[in-house]
Amino acid sequence: MKTINISLPKSLSEQISYQVKIGNYASISEFIREGARKLLSGYPISFTSEAEEEILKISRQPKKDDLVFDSSKTPVSKMFTQLKKTKE
Repeated sequence: MKTINISLPKSLSEQISYQVKIGNYASISEFIREGARKLLSGYPISFTSEAEEEILKISRQPKKDDLVFDSSKTPVSKMFTQLKKTKE
């Protein structure tokens, strides 16, 4: 494996070090290698599994203006009627 040196802004270096500190990566080198692989493969850099889990958890929670239906008690026709009313 070839060794290279890179210069990073302090804030970026701190963010990478934090990812290593909390255990998302074994080392700074591992973080950089994964980022390089993803950039070279053409796929967007993904979230950590913890971040993705949190995003999914938040997205499942109803928002203030969301309509929430209990599908076991509400007929589909009534759901659509209510949805149409909110759109008008």
